Amino acid sequence: MNILVAGPPAAGKTTWVRERAAPGDLVLDWDEILAALSGLPAYERPEPLTYYANVAVMAVLKALRGAGRNGIARPPSSFVIRTAPKPLQREAYALPLPAGLGARVVVLATPADVCHARIDADPGRQPTAAAQHDAVDAWWRDYRPSRFDESG
Repeated sequence: MNILVAGPPAAGKTTWVRERAAPGDLVLDWDEILAALSGLPAYERPEPLTYYANVAVMAVLKALRGAGRNGIARPPSSFVIRTAPKPLQREAYALPLPAGLGARVVVLATPADVCHARIDADPGRQPTAAAQHDAVDAWWRDYRPSRFDESG
């Protein structure tokens, strides 16, 4: 089963996935990929490397679409963590294979004030707190429900 977990920064997406993913499941988290590529803490965003994080995410998504064919093993479950505030962004994951992932779409619509408080309380987020606060507000400006959405 493929699951997209969407929501604003500090909504609890990574925690939601950690509580549900089993050993051997694939977890695709852009923040963690960028941290692995840069060697920096998870919420720092070295601009030249964001392109490479996007390339890595797209490569894994392409492999997931092909899983089960051509000898590519399919993980028991896959969790994709994205902000994806716009319906079309989430629906692209929900579309059936091979165009999409046939993913279940879980939206953590955590209120903005809760996200802001979590950002302020997390020492790891402090170097980029202002940008994350802006991203929370932008997510809520852009967010629209979709027929595929389930609440987390």
